[in-house]
Amino acid sequence: MRNPRVDIVVKEFNSKTALILGEVGALRLPYYEAGTREIFLNGKTTLLDLLVLAGGYTKDADIKSVKLVRGGKVHYINLYDIIYRGETEQNVIIDDGDVVDVPELPLFGERVYVLGEVYRQGIYRLKNTPDLMAALSFAGSYTGTAVQENTLIIRGYEPGKKPLVLTADIDAILKKGDVRQNIPLIDGDIVYVPRSTIGDINEFI
Repeated sequence: MRNPRVDIVVKEFNSKTALILGEVGALRLPYYEAGTREIFLNGKTTLLDLLVLAGGYTKDADIKSVKLVRGGKVHYINLYDIIYRGETEQNVIIDDGDVVDVPELPLFGERVYVLGEVYRQGIYRLKNTPDLMAALSFAGSYTGTAVQENTLIIRGYEPGKKPLVLTADIDAILKKGDVRQNIPLIDGDIVYVPRSTIGDINEFI
């Protein structure tokens, strides 16, 4: 045969998959309960790609502590930094057999926002009658540039409405033992540790 014809028949594709579990599914199915999903990898798939394929993360997801299990080793990835700070080096390529775990925020009662001059800004759930010092502890304490004596607790914040604003002195708690400054917190409170003295609360809210 001068020009032989060769037919190639692909009987089966070598499918690659990864597992993603935990607090996923929010974007595709709003009422989807957290669980596990097997995702087929089609070409180069990044961590963010995988998350989109799984339907996004839920409102209870702790996106700062995502776990990637690969080859028996656990790697921790800060998804918050990828999405909101553009740290693309953490947006790794997913390999066949990888397991990604998007954990739930710590299972505590009151949801408190800690912002400003702290080491880990974010939303924290606190239990057992939470107070200011408990919230700061979860946020990694205040930074060296924090104005401790002018810490704010903003309560009942809603667009168009004036919230209740409380002022606390962290320095008085730590150095003088003034427990009155360790204000009890309720669900939805915003703790704000400023860098410089705030004369007008409108600068923040």
